[in-house]
Amino acid sequence: DNQQDNQQDNQQDNQYNKVPIAVFHDQQHGDKRVNGSDNIINRLLSNTAPNTASNTTSNTTPNNTQTTNFSSPPAMEWLQWCDTTLSVRIYPLLTSNLTSSLSAFRYLDDVKTFTYAQRVLAKYVGAVAMWAAGGKIKEKYGIVDTEESLREAVETW
Repeated sequence: DNQQDNQQDNQQDNQYNKVPIAVFHDQQHGDKRVNGSDNIINRLLSNTAPNTASNTTSNTTPNNTQTTNFSSPPAMEWLQWCDTTLSVRIYPLLTSNLTSSLSAFRYLDDVKTFTYAQRVLAKYVGAVAMWAAGGKIKEKYGIVDTEESLREAVETW
């Protein structure tokens, strides 16, 4: 039964073609891929606890109050709103033209583990794909004026 669950998880992972993704290591289950910001944040929150040995928390580890506040129903509602409303308005603005799409991939120039050809190919193919996707997102969500749409979303926030 567990093997069947793992096969189903792997099929879902292979069909998920968006970002972000994260891989968490679990002592009992090995590496587990988690798809989507909501699921990643929920996984992080479920694994976060204060340092009970010293009864203190670091600045990078949320304490119980912070964890409770961040996982509260209003916080989860805003997180979902960010995923479904805010991010779909930011993306078309960042990819409104090929130049801005290329600038989003400029970091690839510094990735030394890629060959020069891999960097160039990833940068330019990625930029064109990102630019094309931005147009599809605008169409899907009925966005005409990207700046005005983002301004309205930020005012709601």
